[in-house]
Amino acid sequence: MHSKVGFLLPCYPGLDTTFEMTNFVLTLIKTIVLSRVINNIQCNHDSILNFILNVESNTQFHSVAVTSPSSGGFPDLNFAKLKTPLIFLVDTSEEKAEPFLNSNVLFIVYMRSCSVLAPETILLYAKHMARHGKVLLVELEKEEMVDEICMEDTFKWFWKTGILRVVAIHQASQGSLQVFSYNPFPKMKVFKVTNWNHLYDDRLGNLQGYPIRSIISKELPRSFKYTNREGKEVLGGYTAKIFLAFLKKHNGTLLVIDIGDLDFVYGLSLITLAAEGKVDLLMNQFPCISTDVSCSYPTNQMKMVVLVPTAKPVKVSLYIVLPFEESVWVLLLCSVVILVVVYFFLTRISGRHVSFMEAFVSSIGVIIAIIPTMDYQRISWQSRVIFLLSVVFGVIMNNVYQSVLTSFYTTKIYEKQIETPEEVVEANLTILVNENDWLFLQFAIDSDRFRHQFRPIPYHEANKYRETYNTEFGNLMPDDKADRLLRQQMFFSRPLVRMLRYTMIRIPMVLFMPFYTPYEEAVSRVILQCQETGLLEKWLRDSTEEIMQAESVKRWMFFESKYKPLVLENFDCYWILWFIGLMLSFVIFIIECLLGLMRRNNGTN
Repeated sequence: MHSKVGFLLPCYPGLDTTFEMTNFVLTLIKTIVLSRVINNIQCNHDSILNFILNVESNTQFHSVAVTSPSSGGFPDLNFAKLKTPLIFLVDTSEEKAEPFLNSNVLFIVYMRSCSVLAPETILLYAKHMARHGKVLLVELEKEEMVDEICMEDTFKWFWKTGILRVVAIHQASQGSLQVFSYNPFPKMKVFKVTNWNHLYDDRLGNLQGYPIRSIISKELPRSFKYTNREGKEVLGGYTAKIFLAFLKKHNGTLLVIDIGDLDFVYGLSLITLAAEGKVDLLMNQFPCISTDVSCSYPTNQMKMVVLVPTAKPVKVSLYIVLPFEESVWVLLLCSVVILVVVYFFLTRISGRHVSFMEAFVSSIGVIIAIIPTMDYQRISWQSRVIFLLSVVFGVIMNNVYQSVLTSFYTTKIYEKQIETPEEVVEANLTILVNENDWLFLQFAIDSDRFRHQFRPIPYHEANKYRETYNTEFGNLMPDDKADRLLRQQMFFSRPLVRMLRYTMIRIPMVLFMPFYTPYEEAVSRVILQCQETGLLEKWLRDSTEEIMQAESVKRWMFFESKYKPLVLENFDCYWILWFIGLMLSFVIFIIECLLGLMRRNNGTN
């Protein structure tokens, strides 16, 4: 026997026909179903809101930023229960994102059918999401259960954008809340989160051998590759050591990108590779002048310095005249003035003419022992005064000259050293500079005369002049490269170049990464720790020895015999003076002979 189940409908006046009663039943059913749907949506919203409140209580956020899924507005969630300040982000490219630059912000992003809504707004704030922010994906209008495979494409999109801290929540039809997250290390893996108290763990702490793409370019002393004494191929340079320290701390590996010969690849080409996302972290450091890439914490404050040639040794043949400096010539002039004044004073007192030349020549003759049999008794007292003054002056000058000359013969003498920009202009010294660096360095020089001393040349030519210690020109270069060249001179017989007392500009040097990258804060933290522990300065010193092992620059050592105080070349000036004196005496002898012959002819006539 079958039982019948039906609806008991009330009777109302005016509902006499069957058609009207059927419409009433349908309307009643729709009302009941809509009420249940609204209750389910409200329950879903309450569960999602409770989850957000739980996340807020476990993490101290600066603010909560809610992105609009469309231009129609925001979903109906009671965000008034949140204690954190709320910011609603509309889908527009004109929105400014500066307030979130260094803030711990929770970004609530909506998705439908495992697809992110309003991706343009997310890309606008992706830089800040990758730095400090955390993303919470909320599913809209989804009833069936989802699994990890369904969420994989969504998380891959976030990893491609460089956003690592992402959590997705989904409210199933049974009322249970599903929470998903992902870990790209060592390969993409989407998983369900069971411990809701630790949703945003730092996954960069262990990269699990994940390959970090980079390029090894030859940039002494920053990064280069060489074979050590044990026969192993290793990386050298202090910025390469920073890169290796980052890999060691975060358990990563190096994946070298091969782009051909990198001996003379300029920095702009490498920066372009980082901007295009072909590398994860550049091993070289560059000035912070690009906005298409992300920058790490400054590795150092680079100074642009000028290396000038050291003073050249004075020719040995000129040593005889070196003691006659400006002060000596002034002393000689003063002595002559004193003698002239004494002569006129003696003439005035005695009242008679005093032969100054006769007295002076007699004094010189006695000093150099040309006239040793001179009759002193017949010399007047005025001549004796001049004689004494000449003897005293001659003895002093002779001793001073011999002592200075002896000191010059003991050590080498060098010309005047160029130390200031004014002396560079005075010596008309040409300073070579990389033509790419000169594009912005030329505006850092105030003096027009000093700016005209610079000559921009291609990078490889400027590098060749530096490495060969060319002393015909000066060189403008970063201080770390200049320090390496100056350290290498310890093996030379004498320094060939030295640093000018002039710092053109100070530029912060950074490591470049793609614009959307999760490694920025981790790399900056490693750089700061290397600076605080003094490792960066030690690695810069060690780079000189590494360059020697790499045989990029040969170790030049010179062995010279002991310096000889007197060599034949020292007497070149003496021979020249002797030859000039001999020729003058010969000319005077010819003139006297001619004058004597003319006198005899006149006497005969």
